[in-house]
Amino acid sequence: MKTKLPLKTSVLKAVADSGAADTEDVVNLLGTEYGKERQFNRRTVGEYLLSLKAVGLIEEAEGAKFSVTPAGKSAIEELKRKKQ
Repeated sequence: MKTKLPLKTSVLKAVADSGAADTEDVVNLLGTEYGKERQFNRRTVGEYLLSLKAVGLIEEAEGAKFSVTPAGKSAIEELKRKKQ
């Protein structure tokens, strides 16, 4: 059985993978993997996006979307190294 990442980490990765994403985009990207979990809803994803923005891992992009900052890219790379 595959171990899932914490939802907030997956939100960061979804933004990175898409280039730029809003709440709806992230919900659509992660719905298959997290859709049956109680914590997975638009409100929580939106709060996680704001939280990630507050700590500098993502920033506002064009069209009310978010994109990953250099600090966010570094955090993702660190996660990849730890996973190996």
